[in-house]
Amino acid sequence: MADPSAPRSPFAPWDRRELAGLFTVEESARRVGHYAWIEMRLFEALGGWVATVPELDVKTTLGRHCYHHAWHAELWHKRLPELREMRPERLIRAPNAALEAFVGALTEPEAPDLTVEKLVGVYRVLLPRKIAAYTYHLAATSRITDGPTIRSLGFILEDETTDWREGEMLLVPAHTPHSPHRPSDTWGLVIETKRGAADEESLLWYCERCNAELHRLTMSAMDIERDLRAAIEAFDASVELRTCRHCHHVQPDQAPLPSPPA
Repeated sequence: MADPSAPRSPFAPWDRRELAGLFTVEESARRVGHYAWIEMRLFEALGGWVATVPELDVKTTLGRHCYHHAWHAELWHKRLPELREMRPERLIRAPNAALEAFVGALTEPEAPDLTVEKLVGVYRVLLPRKIAAYTYHLAATSRITDGPTIRSLGFILEDETTDWREGEMLLVPAHTPHSPHRPSDTWGLVIETKRGAADEESLLWYCERCNAELHRLTMSAMDIERDLRAAIEAFDASVELRTCRHCHHVQPDQAPLPSPPA
């Protein structure tokens, strides 16, 4: 039995991970070639949709994301020669016919009224599986010899995870309750639809103690700053509206809303 008080050998194997990794150089190069192919296909698809989708928030999001995929494709293309592949185009291809067919189906809906179908294909189907593949590669590759791949995977996974969340936000159904917040002393950009006389806004208040719904108000808000302000101030002024019917907690009234800048 080893003496616990004795100093460790400089090369004591206290880390039991498989430092050699699960992939040969050839297998790593093959996977990197597949990654470059799918990233380039996504760049082309999202970049093309920017010109055809009518929704401004979708346009701006796809515009940013498509250049993420272009950069990812470039990272993988540059990595191939370092993996002893002097002809990168030989390995930049789809990993199988099924994925190639899926990408063909993904880019098929071109009509401007098919935005949801486009977003579902990318953010509900393709990106989660691509993130899973990258995460597996990161966990399985060699920590000693594959440092550049690990570094690229770190950058790419950070982009892909953020893009996935932003894409999911675009798919949130209408009338989903939401309460956006931002830190103090910051600016926020809100893109609103152009409202008509028949369009309605709903405000909901919840009990801070039991989370039961306190009050719901649906109204036509042609002037959103004026109408929302009036609705919030009316709620704050009413003890009856602020009293929970379930736990009888009385929600405290809030400080007066600041006046909008002149």
